[in-house]
Amino acid sequence: MIKKSLLSLVLILSANSINAQFGIGEIAFSAYSADPSTGDLDEFTIVLIRGAAIGEQVAFTDNGWLSTGGFRPGEDFFTLTFTQNYVPGSQIVCSRIPFRCKDINLSDAGTVSGSPLDLSFLGDQIFAYDPASLPTLGDQSSFIAAIQMNGGWDGTAFDDSSSAKPSAFTDGSTSISISPEVDNARINLPNCFGFTNQPSLLALCNNSSNWGDTSNAVGYNALPPVCDFTTVLSDGQPESISNNVRIFPNPANGLLNVNFPQGIESGNLTIYDITGQRVIESVLTEADNTIEVSALSQGVYLLKLETDSKSIIKKFIKE
Repeated sequence: MIKKSLLSLVLILSANSINAQFGIGEIAFSAYSADPSTGDLDEFTIVLIRGAAIGEQVAFTDNGWLSTGGFRPGEDFFTLTFTQNYVPGSQIVCSRIPFRCKDINLSDAGTVSGSPLDLSFLGDQIFAYDPASLPTLGDQSSFIAAIQMNGGWDGTAFDDSSSAKPSAFTDGSTSISISPEVDNARINLPNCFGFTNQPSLLALCNNSSNWGDTSNAVGYNALPPVCDFTTVLSDGQPESISNNVRIFPNPANGLLNVNFPQGIESGNLTIYDITGQRVIESVLTEADNTIEVSALSQGVYLLKLETDSKSIIKKFIKE
């Protein structure tokens, strides 16, 4: 009888885990691009603060929120159902054309149903919520994340470019507003760091001062993302390895040396400038662990070393 009871309890807990849904602050936004680019159209990027499990769902809408409660009608809703598991810090890019949500490997993150968001002509805000319960004035518990791109929240949703801020959200904590209004924005490369856990990553994403790379003319490709948030949040091991990687001299003006931690023999190295553009790519080994940086312009750069499925990121200055 005791064994049967324990088995029943395990099955109940497993079912609850499988059916778990996102709560407020468990997703954040990290980029959006409303203008045409060389990539997909009408893209936005979310960060899975705690990760995601197969079967979990999140709904998105660009309808504005009314001061009297509920969404203003006339715009779009769609639901993403995950068909893959994702570690904390993973980023997913959703687009209107083609209508899909994909991960950094260009694989479908899940299935999408409904109508894609038309950021180019309609909504200047995006809300994420649990599709099992549409938020109302009296019950906003299903809200997950929010972003306003139109220069700040409004008193109410009086057209397709305006929205009140639901009381469930706090800018800088669980939501963000970008001001002044801009068509395309994302978290800036130098601001991808400074977090150590899920709450501090959420705060980083929802701090508008960390956003930049904005344009009102031409969008940008959302993949690969400028930031890699998974290295700190996965299991702690990548961060400990990162602490044992040394780059010197720093600042550098000629050769930059990369000292590998014990047990790592080689790695793929990529250097990015502050706009997120790749400027150097190379393969390093213990026997050949120097990189020539004399041709780079003066400024701040990020060095990304990928080894054994782990990403290690360091910042250096080129004199």
